[in-house]
Amino acid sequence: MTIVADWQLATPSGHKPYEWQEAPFWAGLYELALQSSSRQKYLDAIRRNGESIQWQPGPGHFSPTTTPSPRATFSFIDSNMTPG
Repeated sequence: MTIVADWQLATPSGHKPYEWQEAPFWAGLYELALQSSSRQKYLDAIRRNGESIQWQPGPGHFSPTTTPSPRATFSFIDSNMTPG
């Protein structure tokens, strides 16, 4: 899993960082970080990404019934990360 995570971090997707398609990766990376010996590297990547979008969703309409919420994902991650 770390090989895939490292590749994905080095090869950003074509989606904007606030689009819903990104949320599953960051949520999964958080779970991987909790189990990895490279925990801090992954938490730092998550924090950099969240800070780059100011922990906010992007423009446009977000429906909770049709669109996973990056804000909810990042809020969960942010609330569970240790300061640093």
